[in-house]
Amino acid sequence: MGGGLPVSRDSDDQTTHEGATAADGRYAFTYYACWICILGSLAGAVIVAFTGTWILLLGAGGLTAVGLAGLSLLRAKRERAAYRTISVGALVVVLAEPVFSNGLFSALLVALPMVLLLTAWLLGTRASLWAGAASLPVLFAYSWAHLHGFLGIGDQLPADARALVLTLIIAAATALGYFAARTLGKQLHELDQIRRELEGNVAKLAKRDEELSLLTERVPAMIARFDQVGICRFANSAYARFHGWGVDTILGHGAREVIGDAAYRDIERGIKQALAGDPNQQVVTRTNVAGEPRILASELVPSYRSSGEVDGWYALIRDVTESERAHRALRHIVEGTARATGTDYFKALAKNLAQATGLAHAMIAEVLPDSLHAHSLAHWTGSNFRERALDSLDGTPSLQVLQLGEACVPDRVAELFPQEKALAADGIRGFYGLRLDALDGTPMGLLVVMDRAPIRNREAIASLVSVFAARAAAEIERIRAEAESHRAAERFAKVFQNSPVPITITSLAEGRFIDVNQACVTTFGWPREEIIGRTAVEIGLWPGEQSRAKWAGHLGASRIHEVELTLYNVRREPRSVRLSADTIELDGVPHIISFIYDETLRKQATEHARELNVRLEARVAERTTELAELNRELEAFSYSVSHDLRAPLRSIQGFGSILEERYAEHLDATARDYVQRMVRAAQRLAHLIDDLLELTRINRAEINPVEVDLSTMAREILDELAHGAPQRQVRVHVDDGVKGRGDPQLLRIAMQNLLDNAWKYSGKVSDATLEFGSRQADGERIYCVRDNGAGFDMAYADKLFVPFQRLHNPRDFEGTGIGLATVARVVHRHGGRVWARSSPGTGAEFFFTLGH
Repeated sequence: MGGGLPVSRDSDDQTTHEGATAADGRYAFTYYACWICILGSLAGAVIVAFTGTWILLLGAGGLTAVGLAGLSLLRAKRERAAYRTISVGALVVVLAEPVFSNGLFSALLVALPMVLLLTAWLLGTRASLWAGAASLPVLFAYSWAHLHGFLGIGDQLPADARALVLTLIIAAATALGYFAARTLGKQLHELDQIRRELEGNVAKLAKRDEELSLLTERVPAMIARFDQVGICRFANSAYARFHGWGVDTILGHGAREVIGDAAYRDIERGIKQALAGDPNQQVVTRTNVAGEPRILASELVPSYRSSGEVDGWYALIRDVTESERAHRALRHIVEGTARATGTDYFKALAKNLAQATGLAHAMIAEVLPDSLHAHSLAHWTGSNFRERALDSLDGTPSLQVLQLGEACVPDRVAELFPQEKALAADGIRGFYGLRLDALDGTPMGLLVVMDRAPIRNREAIASLVSVFAARAAAEIERIRAEAESHRAAERFAKVFQNSPVPITITSLAEGRFIDVNQACVTTFGWPREEIIGRTAVEIGLWPGEQSRAKWAGHLGASRIHEVELTLYNVRREPRSVRLSADTIELDGVPHIISFIYDETLRKQATEHARELNVRLEARVAERTTELAELNRELEAFSYSVSHDLRAPLRSIQGFGSILEERYAEHLDATARDYVQRMVRAAQRLAHLIDDLLELTRINRAEINPVEVDLSTMAREILDELAHGAPQRQVRVHVDDGVKGRGDPQLLRIAMQNLLDNAWKYSGKVSDATLEFGSRQADGERIYCVRDNGAGFDMAYADKLFVPFQRLHNPRDFEGTGIGLATVARVVHRHGGRVWARSSPGTGAEFFFTLGH
């Protein structure tokens, strides 16, 4: 057979089993094909034996040998060799057998198309084309040999035996078709399962990203990442909000643009150090977007690539305004009160204030958030401390203090504020108060001095009160800051325990676990009580003490960010993780806090998804090629059938016309009517074939879009219609300057069909009107053909653009039902859409667009 068929060059040894597994369906198909060859040839051999034509047993024996060889190769897991053997072997037997039997009259040649399809399935379309090309000269050689007498005709099978052999070949072809369809169905099912698995993996990865984003939002700090050229690549909401940006809008902007020129100059040196791999810290004062000065603890940390190179820096910022200001205020506390805290501090401060001013009463109160009530922290009455409950500020001089910042009523205060009955009960006459503000200016308390005599020395009292007010405010703020710190610690504890990311706290020196969260227990499997107090090496989390010591030593010099490691769970299963760690101090002792991101499932899913994508792309490409080939064959078949119909139609129409013209006097009225109907039917069928061919050409035609003057095109078509029917009086209106971008020939076909349609269905209207124009709506150009003809019921509008669907009786309006389907096909190929609007008896409007 010349040089043979071009098949895969993969070796036939055991390794080819990995490249051609049974998963693609060819293994099962080959297995069935082998058995069909064996069983079919044996059955054929029995038939041939009974007829006595022994020479014909050569073909049956050849197919049996091919089937057995294929099964042997499959059992040896040499699939590709089996595919070539069954394809090439069957082709050789089918083409060689006629030499010994009946030449071109051999029954086995009927199986040649089946063998070519088998070759296409197992070896691909290229091998099938080679096989077909190789078969043609062999068949022509047989024909030439017959014509010149070089190949005699051997013993021929009887008709009944030949029918049985052909039946066997058809049965074998049917069985192979069944097995091919079944294996293809299995492959499509596998592709659907792969798609669903990919969707599930994507959903898991999205959830993982959401969890990581949630963690950064819960951390009580401002976090941002900038690349080497200073472009922001990540920022949590706290960072963006402080600088007056949105979380989405801040991305892609430079650091200088985000924080301002002055602030950038202050930290520019620190940025250079971070890009050089040197983390650095500094305390700076910045004004937030609201114009408030804030004290910030800023830390710039290098960001590393997986290769270890610095590719940017992280900005980790904590707002320490409240704690810093409280610390500064505490330094002004006098030694006599500095050692006291809380209630004792306020009592000492109130008593000392009364003694310093020489007044009878001194009170320190904390204002509640509603600004309508105050709680007494200490009230000295001159001889003892008075315990007072929650007081309303309404109608009291203390409300003026809260509103104005300072208030003084030198005399008759009890008369001016009768609602506060305690003033009259204690015989109070003079009153002075100063508001206690937090460092951010928020009112948080009151410091009040009162006496049974009028206050004469206001300035001196105000000076003394202001000193004590600063101390009282500092203590209140310290207490509040302490409470806030406690709440922050509680929040951290909640975040620590509820975080989906495993977090551990270990001592830096010994590496013993101080605490772990629930996510760590869940991920690695050890109970919490077995982890606390032990090292990662002791429980088996780290692979060895040396690697852990090296890691801890590196951590002492700089923070570790997303280092890829392999750790082990309680079952000694390796887990691929990204580990970020930093040193913290607990009670003055350095510890390590570590964040462990388990990447095992993600890496497995990514690798699996990559493999599935490769397999899916290969299968889709193979199926796309096969589908394109089938489409080309189907178009060729449709075109051939349509053309083959023309000859008999022309005969019918021609002979009918001859009967009508030459023999009309010999035919009665009924016969002439029959002849006329026959001619008209042949004409309608010819029109239908033309329309089908035009529809097919539209599908194959290449689109060359240019700007087309649709107004001129519409006028030309309407002039042709009017010239063909001069008896009709039709009013025509075409908008000027209507243009569209598309293929001129295809648009001509669409416009011709639309205007022909309007002309035809307005034919029974005495004052027929046809219009063509366009309008702009929702950003696209809409074109319209309008008539006032028969119209149609919109209930059947879905059938308008379907081939062969007609909404009117053919006796009323002739047509093939292809015109509007052709319009729809042209519009869709231009990326547009087409629709209609009508009602019976009022005409119709057809709209279309041409895409963008």
